[in-house]
Amino acid sequence: MTKKTSLIFGSSGFIGSKTLDFLSTFNGSLIVINRKEKSGLAEQVNQIVMEKLDLSNLDLPNIDHVYICLGTKLRAWELIFMSKEKKDLFIKTDFDLIINAAKKAKASGARTISLVSAVGVKEGSLNTYM
Repeated sequence: MTKKTSLIFGSSGFIGSKTLDFLSTFNGSLIVINRKEKSGLAEQVNQIVMEKLDLSNLDLPNIDHVYICLGTKLRAWELIFMSKEKKDLFIKTDFDLIINAAKKAKASGARTISLVSAVGVKEGSLNTYM
């Protein structure tokens, strides 16, 4: 049986860490792309640290599946109101970056993509997050 290669965008956050822990139990290689270094990774994990997550010059090997666990940290009150600066950052991270990550993964051979995101999203909400 051929070992599969999985890619995780954003394994240093809460959801990404849980995804990484789960995938570490499988027999295959893992590539993680984070904004900051994550310590204590298993031997089969290859970590790429990109502070600004500029994916334009990123060369990836052939991958089978990608998990996108990217998101903007928000305080509880920001679920009700976001400043323009925070909203711009939110759209850049939670929309543009996720689209670019999916495109990069597809170009590297990923046939399936899992987007791990917030629960309770509602189309048409006045709140950007919901």
